[in-house]
Amino acid sequence: MRPVGFLNHRATIASLLVTSVLLLTAQAPLPEPATDAETELGLEIYKELKNKGEIISASPLYDALAPIVQPISKVAQKRYDHPFKFFLVHEARPNAFSAPGGNVYVTDALLYFAKN
Repeated sequence: MRPVGFLNHRATIASLLVTSVLLLTAQAPLPEPATDAETELGLEIYKELKNKGEIISASPLYDALAPIVQPISKVAQKRYDHPFKFFLVHEARPNAFSAPGGNVYVTDALLYFAKN
């Protein structure tokens, strides 16, 4: 059994890595390989959106999303066992939703709709 501090340290590093990837590449993160039932369900939802062509792989909107998701991840990641991964989704209506396994989806329409 690992000490609690080790798990928090690991979650913090994972959160920083995800944020760094978003900031440096302006691309969607890759989903995690399935390791438990929650991750598997989240991966299935990701695959469904990907197959529909709704996942936005690369966009300057990821640069606009990064400063929003960084403080959210910093606070919320401590309470969740899976690293958060933020994806842009192409949909006509402004929306954001989450799925099991730490996947959070934000529609491009929401970023166009929100002024600040």
